[in-house]
Amino acid sequence: MCGFEFDMQFSWIPMPPVDGIKRKTLAEPVATPTHLGCCLATSKRNFEKLGMYDPKLEIWGCENLELSFKAWMCGGRMEVIPCSHIAHMFKHHGSYKWVGRPYILERNCFRVAEVWMDQYKVFYHHRLSDFQ
Repeated sequence: MCGFEFDMQFSWIPMPPVDGIKRKTLAEPVATPTHLGCCLATSKRNFEKLGMYDPKLEIWGCENLELSFKAWMCGGRMEVIPCSHIAHMFKHHGSYKWVGRPYILERNCFRVAEVWMDQYKVFYHHRLSDFQ
């Protein structure tokens, strides 16, 4: 499953075992709190209903949490589909202009915390001693 801590970074957490009640087989979907940024399947209609990605997020970073928070707060859910097959193609070189733009990831995560985490944003703020 996917998760995160208050550093706003994606992390893997173990899948719950098959218990015969919530999960009868290893192939059944598992509810998850977030998704890995490069691995998401949704309909265009649903993506638009959620407001797509925040246009104030730069380049990449923390968009997976932002979309996850939107889904939860709009009555949706996220699932890991254990038997799915996913490919991710990595580029050999960076295609983004990072020069002169420090702390993009931190700024994105700060924005997501400010917009979506209400009183819990302080837990992320405490992790940002070098950024503010």
